Amino acid sequence: MRNNDAVTLVETLKRTPHAHDRHAIERRWPRAALRAAVRSGAVTRLLPTLYAATEHAESTLTRAHAATTWVGSGSVVIGAAAASAWELCEPPRVITVTAPLSMSRAVPPWLSLKRLAERPPSALWHGCPVAMPGWAIATAYGHLPRHQADEMVYRAVRRGLATPGEIGEVAASLSSVRHRRELESTLAAAAAGSESYLETVGLRAVFSTNDFAGFIRQHRVLADGASYRLDMYDPVTRTAVELDGAVAHGGAGQRERDARRDVRLASIGIVTLRFVYRDLTERPAWCRAMVTSATARRGVARVGMSGDSDASHAFEWA
Repeated sequence: MRNNDAVTLVETLKRTPHAHDRHAIERRWPRAALRAAVRSGAVTRLLPTLYAATEHAESTLTRAHAATTWVGSGSVVIGAAAASAWELCEPPRVITVTAPLSMSRAVPPWLSLKRLAERPPSALWHGCPVAMPGWAIATAYGHLPRHQADEMVYRAVRRGLATPGEIGEVAASLSSVRHRRELESTLAAAAAGSESYLETVGLRAVFSTNDFAGFIRQHRVLADGASYRLDMYDPVTRTAVELDGAVAHGGAGQRERDARRDVRLASIGIVTLRFVYRDLTERPAWCRAMVTSATARRGVARVGMSGDSDASHAFEWA
């Protein structure tokens, strides 16, 4: 074997972040070149007969491609790995792919097989078949922390990748869905207009007392020619409450847009109170107290200006 055979093999595999079948490799390079590349640590055996450049060996794409190739035609990436391909969550440590009901194989720790009778609908992600968003979410939801799982749902809905109804249909078609009730609850919240995990937390756990019954959820207003959706809005005191997540509001550009929005709302008399993830989840009582205090003061000020002390916070239906 020429010394440069293994070098050429490694450089070729580095340029393609896919798994490569041993037989295809040996049709182009001597078998000894592959052995030398593996011994040197430059090439890694991912699964029987499937190899990749070591620098790609922990990549979700490389492992997903190896897994679906190894299982065979019809295998699709599902769960969190599929959701990460749609940029709905972070890549997981364990990749799940579908397999025939009859398949029984030992797998490495990074791989899980989900035996299904039918192949989920899929799309190609850099040549690798991944489940469509509804399937990805339904099969990933119970394997993620609750706030990450919920944010995955809301992100898909915001981006138009799947509707709550479509995700619900997939979940209903599966005999087993981890944390099914929690998923159904989140889908109901998304269908009702919630656009983030924090909005759901605010609705159900923080601002759920009678003190906030007069707030309108998901209220849309026009200010300075722009349309804005308010997470919570008290029409009596003209106070808006915004629930800011780190993902949606963490970037400098988004903070600038939030500041511009707050100024425009203030120009028509609406004051915005913003609460971040940590405050909402770690000290909800403080959040309630701040809103109660602000609305009480603004209510007094408005009564003083209008002379109207008989304002009602909400409709009561007979």
